[in-house]
Amino acid sequence: DENDRAVLALEDGFLVQQARKAFANGADQFEGLSFTSESGHVLGAFDEVGAPVVPVRVGFHSGAVVSDFAMTDSEGRVLIGWNVDGVVAFPGFDSLKGLASLPKSQTEAQTPNFLWSNNGKLQTRPDWDGLYTQSASQVYSSLAEYMAYWEALRTEAPNYVTRIQLATDADSNPIWAYEFTPSPITVDVTEVDGDAVQQPQIVFVGGTHSAEKAALVTNLLFAQNLVRNWRVLPGYERIRWGCRLVMIPTIVPYGTDNNQNYNINDVDINRNGVGWDLALGEPGGAFRGPSQFSEIESQLAFDLPTTHFPEAIAFVDHHNGSGVDPDTGVDYAVWVGTIRDDGVRLAREHLADMSAWVMREMQPTLSDNQETAFLTQNNYGTNGRGWQAPTTDSDPGRDKLGYLLETATTDSFFPGNDVTKSRRMGEQNILGFLNLLLARERIRMDASLTFKI
Repeated sequence: DENDRAVLALEDGFLVQQARKAFANGADQFEGLSFTSESGHVLGAFDEVGAPVVPVRVGFHSGAVVSDFAMTDSEGRVLIGWNVDGVVAFPGFDSLKGLASLPKSQTEAQTPNFLWSNNGKLQTRPDWDGLYTQSASQVYSSLAEYMAYWEALRTEAPNYVTRIQLATDADSNPIWAYEFTPSPITVDVTEVDGDAVQQPQIVFVGGTHSAEKAALVTNLLFAQNLVRNWRVLPGYERIRWGCRLVMIPTIVPYGTDNNQNYNINDVDINRNGVGWDLALGEPGGAFRGPSQFSEIESQLAFDLPTTHFPEAIAFVDHHNGSGVDPDTGVDYAVWVGTIRDDGVRLAREHLADMSAWVMREMQPTLSDNQETAFLTQNNYGTNGRGWQAPTTDSDPGRDKLGYLLETATTDSFFPGNDVTKSRRMGEQNILGFLNLLLARERIRMDASLTFKI
């Protein structure tokens, strides 16, 4: 009516089902009218005089409270919401025009909680603050400051986040691994191996090149979101509950404390591993060290799949860089390094996904079919090569899935010297890659389960 009170509701010309329903959050039943879907999700509620019932606090499909009152679709996704004064909480959404009126990317949705259409699925734009907006120098300037953030997560979620000391470097700094471990799955089926249905483990290494501070900040941002915002942000839920994730904040603590890519002995541990004898010709090879595995940190990295985390399905070493291929001059947003056939196939899928994300979120600055992704081999002496190389007498490797994962930073064309876009792209690079590794493991596990009949 003229006061925007509900009089009648139709869907495709038919009267919407009427019911007296309690809300999903346990609120008392109200006297009035509610519209529900066939699955029982509340679509709308009004009191006896037709005014919207507030506050209802119907959450977004991922769990965030996005308005005081919201109308949702049959899957619980918010269609439109109002605040306590009855004002529409999502400016710019015209329900008569439907999805066509919505932004097609988070970037185009210029304000927090603004609705946008992700290939037809309604989502709200997060509020990018904190680490999304701060330069790396604003986040930390010492090893102690950086590690304090990780300790805060352990204090905040002690039943989920724990830590173990893996080694001590030559400067007496402990090298920590933080384990993000969901509650185990109890198996009471005697015909099935219980270990086969437990969450897979992935090891994620940071700080190999500690001067690449953007990567260290993005790793921290990802960890914070995993602990604090998995209910709100898409993509985190599966990792939170379906992965035993091990994150090593910095494998070269001395480098983190001194903002450099070398340890206390001026050795780049990412040139000190398998293939050390050939690393001299690689970029940075002059800092390969006096002999293969001469450094505590490179020994630790190489031993992660055997001594420390033998159950892990994959090992990832995250870096950032300028994005420019020195051979071709082409500027890339993301790239993956691997030397295994199965690694290449997974990397191909991830780079395709990231190309789509970059072209959607970085537009309109990019051309329609611009190159954005780069697949490369692991340099000699690197962590990734050691993890993947087959075990032989002449070239001892660990024969595991191992990857270099790299994200362009604000000093390259991508993403236009915008710190927030840089953080978002790094976060998506991590998030997408880990989810793809888990999807691959689900397929492999389904094929390998055996029954004891």
